[in-house]
Amino acid sequence: MPKTLIAVTTCHAFRDRADAVRATWAPEVEGADVKFFLGRGEAQRPDEVILDCDDGYHHLSAKTQLIRRWALANGYEYLFKVDDDCYLRPERLLGNGFAKLDYVGRLRGPSGNFPGPYCSGFCYGLSRKSLELLAPLEWAANEDFSEDRWTGNKLLSFGISPHNEPQFIVHSSKNNTMSGREAPLMGNAVIASCEYSPEQMRRVHVEFKSGKRSTVGEYHAPPGSLSRVAIMVKTFLRDGYLFACLDGLEKNFADAKIVVVDDGYEMGHRDPYNKIGRYTELRKKGHACLWLPFDSGFGAKANAAIAECAQKEYVLIASDDF
Repeated sequence: MPKTLIAVTTCHAFRDRADAVRATWAPEVEGADVKFFLGRGEAQRPDEVILDCDDGYHHLSAKTQLIRRWALANGYEYLFKVDDDCYLRPERLLGNGFAKLDYVGRLRGPSGNFPGPYCSGFCYGLSRKSLELLAPLEWAANEDFSEDRWTGNKLLSFGISPHNEPQFIVHSSKNNTMSGREAPLMGNAVIASCEYSPEQMRRVHVEFKSGKRSTVGEYHAPPGSLSRVAIMVKTFLRDGYLFACLDGLEKNFADAKIVVVDDGYEMGHRDPYNKIGRYTELRKKGHACLWLPFDSGFGAKANAAIAECAQKEYVLIASDDF
């Protein structure tokens, strides 16, 4: 494994969050370094790195850039940027082969009039190639305030697209979660989950160590006459049609593989269809959901779906009103 840094982004005002990480998953990291990055102030722990930037949330973009530069200056070949409210299982994170991917995390669709899909900021990985492209850039004041969206769009401009890992989830956000209760547990494959208070993180850790199983359970694709078929569904800004289509496919073609290719926007909390959550459910069942930059076009969507459809002997080409 290349020299790897797990960089926990935190701040002086919420040291209890960083201490919860230290008390739970951080001591179990093997084969990588864990450092806690804060803005200006005094270090209180030997694992803390103080950066020359303001410490507040609105300066997260500057802090993230300085973390990337620090990682490169200290010879790291791979960086996982992790928030201090994230519980992860290091053996799953470091044993997944992510080091061969330039950019990996929980995929978000294009949003806020920015064209590129991106990985949620609570936990994502960057190769040295991506770090070298991003670190020299200056984050202009008039650019996107959202560090994860900025990262995805900048990398897309260099030809690097995000690789989706559906086992990175948001615990409590109803718009983005798998179950509303899921965390890394012995009974599931979840790698990282976020939005935990220090008390909740300690509780989740106890549950994991005790072997408490997930309430969600595992999904097994049923065998059947259509198990050799992939159904390619291309969609663009017609989420109502899309959801009706997906409901029908899952009900009537349960043994076929669904491959959705979307080049529209996700609408965040304004999304009445909860598209991110729906895509996560599909991926968990073995289907594929690809998100391309906004308005990539009909041909680009078909090309992007080929690799997923090639795993099956037959392909049914459909649309979102099928």
